[in-house]
Formats: sequence, structure tokens, C-alpha cells
Amino acid sequence: MVAETDSMASGGRTYGALSAEDEAAPLTPESQSMRDSRAEDSVVERVQRQRRRYSMMQFAVAGVGALAVAGTVAYTGTVAGGKGGAVALDESAAQAPAPPTGKARGFDDTGSGTDDATDVVSMDNGKVAPKLVPSYEKDEEGLYIPSTDPNATRATKALLTALVDVANTDSIMFGHENTNIEGQWFWDEYGNEGHSDVTNATGGGFPSVVGYNAEQILTGQNWTTQVHEAYARGSVVTFFWSASNPVNGGSSLNCHGHPMKNLLPGGTGNGNWTKDLDKIGAFFKGLKYQGDHIPIIFRIFHECTGSWYWWGEECSHSGEYIEAWKYTQWYLREVVGVHNLLYIYAPSKPSDTFYDSYDVWWPGDDAVDIVGFDRYSKYTLYPTNILKDCQNVSSLAITKGKVVALGETGIADGIQGVTNSSWFMHDFVNILMNDPLCSKLTYALTFANESPNRYWVPLKGNPTHKGFIEFYQSDLSIFAGDTRWTSLMKMYGFGPRSSATTDDAPISDDPNLQAADDQAAQAPDDDIGTDASDVDDAAAIALGNGGLPQDDDTAAALAAEAADDFNGPGPATSSSTSKQGQAMPPSPFNTPSH
Repeated sequence: MVAETDSMASGGRTYGALSAEDEAAPLTPESQSMRDSRAEDSVVERVQRQRRRYSMMQFAVAGVGALAVAGTVAYTGTVAGGKGGAVALDESAAQAPAPPTGKARGFDDTGSGTDDATDVVSMDNGKVAPKLVPSYEKDEEGLYIPSTDPNATRATKALLTALVDVANTDSIMFGHENTNIEGQWFWDEYGNEGHSDVTNATGGGFPSVVGYNAEQILTGQNWTTQVHEAYARGSVVTFFWSASNPVNGGSSLNCHGHPMKNLLPGGTGNGNWTKDLDKIGAFFKGLKYQGDHIPIIFRIFHECTGSWYWWGEECSHSGEYIEAWKYTQWYLREVVGVHNLLYIYAPSKPSDTFYDSYDVWWPGDDAVDIVGFDRYSKYTLYPTNILKDCQNVSSLAITKGKVVALGETGIADGIQGVTNSSWFMHDFVNILMNDPLCSKLTYALTFANESPNRYWVPLKGNPTHKGFIEFYQSDLSIFAGDTRWTSLMKMYGFGPRSSATTDDAPISDDPNLQAADDQAAQAPDDDIGTDASDVDDAAAIALGNGGLPQDDDTAAALAAEAADDFNGPGPATSSSTSKQGQAMPPSPFNTPSH
């Protein structure tokens, strides 16, 4: 214990616990820290160091877990999974009443019911769950105002309000990263092919949450067409950012030059950082649909309690992290003028790092709109880990009165090795939505399908496809087109074909000008020619080795994956395993039956 504590201190500063002197000391570009001295360490060395440290926290973590279980017992009278997990979940599913024919799984058409006197909501499995009573302020229409931006667009406030309603049901929105960019067998850089592996897998479905990477906007990609397609189909749009090192231009795994400190004003990376924020902010401001700015859930500086990224615990300092988080928000909001963002804070494996995640590194209640977390685990450990995570984090979110979401999750390195055909029902959604605390989750997003050898959404013929279809058809899940979600969009006046007043200046009554406005809002910002649709898959493979360019080098990615909880980009695939240019034609879009 002493040796480990000593190894974390440098120059009188102990990382992970700020002293009064630390809080008062200015952070200057010239300051040297233990983080810089370890910049040469490999990802494996950083992971090993982190695991040694967290092994000494297990008694504290056990205490937190006990609180979560106590909360579950208080609301249900039983311990979630008390019979050993699988049996209890099977019995819960078997005993659950049939889905109601009218207002399914807690949804109704009266809007957010969080002002009534009850503090619990009924679940369809006969249990009761704690009610999310939001702490957000309301505007004159009764929409919730994001904690991070009192001047948020109307559509952004409407999205937040709808997510509060979803939180008070026992159904979860399903998300997929890059769903209309890449799949097991396709690569659609320009977004004009209409592909999605969720569509291919289900015969017409589409995820209700679609994720993208803001870093690729900086490297020349333009996902405007893909974002418009997703939003037009009723999906929520979210971006994460695997940001390059602003000091030296290295990857998101590059710790050199103390980038977290030096992105701040006066730092050697500040110019590069603000240049990137200008470009990303302009892209977000340019995302419009039917006259409204498209609301975006932005997951910045994610997995800070992991050891891999330059903003993470092994490369940064919690004080710097919080300052950088708030500075980034301030710059996008006040300098660039972006007002269509909801910010989600998503540390890694929170049940293992709960104190660090939501106390030491927490950016502040006024700097977070959505309480989130990321979790990847081995197949054998995932059910246990995800249950602990969501119980702990949901309990915290209820206390703070904030929406909670699973920012990114899945089996480490892909689900292709899982042979349990019922995985999506048995080890995923039943665990989450049959637990009173975990049922507060609004959405869960899986990573991209990168190749037939590394994917998170199964196609027909893949071992887990049968369970994915059951998941898709279940009332526990919400996909795009689900009438429960589209009714919320209509009720709060956002999304495609809404009748809401636009958040911009009044649009002319001239139909020609209106058409021009919509066309300009949906047009990509780059100079893609009219023959872009003629670019075949073989050319796309040549451009990106069968998919998106990898953010991190192969050696670093392999080392990080050895930690089992790393969920960043994998090693670049070889030509033998890359997409073969045989795009599966998408099925016609049919909304789910429920």
C-alpha cells in the first residue's frame, strides 16, 4: 500500500486526490508531472498499474455494491438475480405478464409524469422501480432545460424531456455505432446506399440511437448525409470523440506533452484544440433537418477512468480533466455558438472505479446533462459486470435527478465468439430491464460492425442472430419507428415531420425559400461530386482498408485489448479479413410491430 501510494506521487502532488495546495496551484504549460514521465509506458504497463491500484479498492467497491443491492431490495423485496442470475432471470421473464395491447410498458400519451406525488413506477414484471424525478429546470412550455446550456435549442430540450419519459419505463432504446457507414460486408462512405446491419439483420429495422466519431470530421470525413438519414428515420444522434493529442498530433493513446493541461489557454496545444473545436462546432451547427438544428448527444473525454486515452487516469489529472471538460463546453457554447448539444459523462467500468468516476473526476452537476458509463467485458463476466454497473450508476442518476444511459457497451472485441443464441435476451436486455434500478437506462449503444470477424450486431447465420431478432421484437427494446418513441417525438414536437416551431429565426412563408432552406440544411459541406454514388465498394476498401481508418496503431490496440475492458478501435484488419466489397442490399424499411 505504501509503495503504491508513493509511486503515484510526484513533486508533492498525489494523483487522484487533490490537496488544498494542488487546487490552488496554477497549471502551466511548463509544469512537469508524473504523467509526462510515464508517457513512454506501454498501454499494458498502464493497465497493469491501474489494476494493482483498483485491487486495493475492492472493499470500498463492495460497500457501494451493497448499497445498490439494498436499494433494489427496498423497491422489490428481493435481491436482483438472487437465485444466481440465470435461473432468476428466466423465472422473471416467464412470470412477467403479457405486454399490454394499449399503452405498452409504462408509456402513455400524457407527457412526462414526473410532477405527481408518487416516487415509484410499476414495471410490467410486477415489480416497482424508483422514479426518475428530474432536477432540470423547465422552460415556459414545460420542456426540460439542459444543465449545460440555458439557451439550448427547442429540439434539444424536447429530446431531453422525451428521454426522461423513457427513463420511467422498463424499455430501452438500442443504439449502434456507424450503423449506416460500415457493416460486416459493406462500407458506405457517402451515405447514399441506405445500408445498415441492423436493417439487414431484422429485415427492416433501424437503431433508435446512432453513433458517430467526431474525430473523423477532422480527418476529412463528412457524415452529414448519414446523420440526416438517421434523424429522418426517428433516431437519436450521438457523437463520441477519439481526439488526437493536441500537442503533437498523435493518436488518442498518445500521452506525450501532457495534452490535458496544454489544451487549456496558454498551453502549447491550445491553438490546435480550439481549431478542432471550431471545425467540429461548425459541423454540429450545420446539422439541420426541416429547419431545426438536429440535437446531438456529445460524449467527450469518455472512459476517463481507463488507462488508454491521453485524457484518462494514467495520463491526466482529475483537476485538469474537469477544467478541460468545462473549457471545451464553454468554447463550443460561447465562442462557436453551438446550442444543440446534450453532454453525457461516461467513465469506464464504473462499479470497479465508482469513487474515482463520480466524485474525483465528476465534472460537476452543471456540466453534465446525462449520467453515463461505458462497459466492455469478456462473455463470461459481462452479465455480472453490467448489472453491478447499471445498479450503481442508475442509483446515482436518480439521486442527481438526471437521465442515465449506457454510452457504449458489448463483449470485448466483438460478439462473434459468443455461441449462446439467446445472448441478447438472456444476458443483456433481461438483466437490464427486469432490474428496478437498471430499468432507468434510456439507451444502450453497441460499437460498429467492422468486419465479419469483429462485430456487435449479428447477421442471419451468426450464432447470436436468433436472440437479436427476439430482442428486436420484444417490448423491452425500442428501435427507430417504434410507435412509443414516435409518439414522444410528436408530443414534444421534435424529430422528422414534427409540427414544432423552429429553433431558428422565422422561416419565410415563400415555399421556394422554404425548399431552399431545407435543401441547404441537408446538403453536405464538402465537394462530393454527383458521381459519388458510383464509387464502388472495392474503391472504398482501397481508401480505408475495408472500413474506417484506425485511430490507434495496431500494437497499442492489441495491448489495450489484452486488458479485456478496453473498447477503443481494434487493430487494422488484414486484407484477408477486411470487407470483401459484397454489400448486402438493405431490406425495405418496416417499423417494428410494437
